[in-house]
Amino acid sequence: MLPAGFHDLTPVHELTFELPVEARVFLDKAYNAKADELSILEETGVVLTPIRKTNMVVQNTIGEMFDLAKYRRRVETVGSQLVAMGLQEIRARTNAGFYLKVIAALFSLFVTNALAL
Repeated sequence: MLPAGFHDLTPVHELTFELPVEARVFLDKAYNAKADELSILEETGVVLTPIRKTNMVVQNTIGEMFDLAKYRRRVETVGSQLVAMGLQEIRARTNAGFYLKVIAALFSLFVTNALAL
């Protein structure tokens, strides 16, 4: 979650520094930037796997398409559940208060999904 005016790849760069080498991050079509993929791979060893647009020269491999389909469904489901919980409407006076509310929502979602298993 970023303030308006930040580029969408800003948090991707920041989050990949904490991941182990050879980790894979699956992204949607908005994150197609070969230069960013290469710089993150060189700096951190993390492989970005975005959904490639149909008009791109380089397309996803069959393995990438399988993994994207497998993992994106979970991510999209959690995203939808967070929207249903009203996460987009969080109001807080401080950054700490905002983060606390986000963490509480994520914990609540985790407990709800764990009990459903």
